[in-house]
Parts: sequence; C-alpha cells; structure tokens
Amino acid sequence: MNCGLVTGGKKGKKIILTVNAFIDNPFDRHTIEPLLNQMKTNEIHLPKELVYDRGSKGKTDFRMQQNNLWGEKGIQINALMAATA
Repeated sequence: MNCGLVTGGKKGKKIILTVNAFIDNPFDRHTIEPLLNQMKTNEIHLPKELVYDRGSKGKTDFRMQQNNLWGEKGIQINALMAATA
C-alpha cells in the first residue's frame, strides 16, 4: 500500500489539501494524477507548481497494510488519520 497527500499554503503554514491511500502499492509518480483529480472533484484550485518525493527504488509498504479492519475503507481511514496526526 502507498499513501499520497498534497499540501498547500504559504511557507511555514502548510495545510493538507487531499490525502489518498493506494491499495495496489503503485510507484510514487503514479499517485500524482489521482491526487490532482481528487482536488478537481473537491473543487480545490490546482497548484501552479508541483514538487514530489520520488520515494525509494521499488515498491515499499512501510507497514501501512497492517490495518485489516473494514477492508479498503479501513485503509483509507488509516491514511486520513496518519495525515491528520
């Protein structure tokens, strides 16, 4: 599993605009388009510039898959709670 988020705001005052968990563990570069589409769906202005962490080589899960409750919905809740913290 992979988790992606988009932040915005001014320097020193960042807020999370969107967060999503990806069940099939895609590479980081494959998570950008779904996150931007989520922003469009929620009528959030798209950023003028995009910077992202390409992550490590290969696919890693960082133990996010340990939440086995509620299937995919539970994984999305886990990603949201991690981003909130």
